[in-house]
Amino acid sequence: MGRIRTIKPEFWTDERIVRLPFEARLLFIGLWNFADDYGGLEFSPDRIAMQVFPGNSSVDVDDLIDLLAACGLIEYYGMADGYKAIAVKNWSRHQKVDNPSKKTFLSESYRKLAIPSETRLA
Repeated sequence: MGRIRTIKPEFWTDERIVRLPFEARLLFIGLWNFADDYGGLEFSPDRIAMQVFPGNSSVDVDDLIDLLAACGLIEYYGMADGYKAIAVKNWSRHQKVDNPSKKTFLSESYRKLAIPSETRLA
């Protein structure tokens, strides 16, 4: 379920943000709406595409997520069984949640995953 989130005015002029394509900027904001109250959400590019870009099949969300990770805006997490999640970095600095729900993602069983160097370079 989507949640109401806040966008600070400095978002629009942040040096990392303004270098991104428009689709990546919109995706980043959309991730906030669908993240749990701790900034985490399931890594499912198809589901995220349906949530953030409904009816627009031309947007490659998988590549945009990689771009956001390479820019240091999100992080990848995984479990031993292959289940993956992503998290918005510095979530608590930018979002204040008054009555947080139970943590859905990023429990102790998740481990932070490194971004492959070829993805970073691309």
